[in-house]
Amino acid sequence: MLVSSADNAIASSLFMLVAIAGISVSFVITESRWTLPAAGFEWGSIQWTAFGIATCTLFALSLFYPLSATLSPEFYAGLGVAVFLIMAAASALPTRTEVTA
Repeated sequence: MLVSSADNAIASSLFMLVAIAGISVSFVITESRWTLPAAGFEWGSIQWTAFGIATCTLFALSLFYPLSATLSPEFYAGLGVAVFLIMAAASALPTRTEVTA
């Protein structure tokens, strides 16, 4: 969502606030298997690689966005869909705990 809303500062800021709120809640709820430390323990190299690609895409977008006035909203939406598909595909693959179990 952050990538696809990059051309709209208000929407991008709102999505970032929601993400920060979700991360904050996951730190408070320590007994759930959906916390960040639990996900970090369970993820394998495939999931971490997909996360790295998504994170690098966000950082590259933040660097190049001010320099590129010619990119259309469709480009950002397509890039957001590509990042989503990469993360969705990685989530369907076995994690580290599924492989070792």
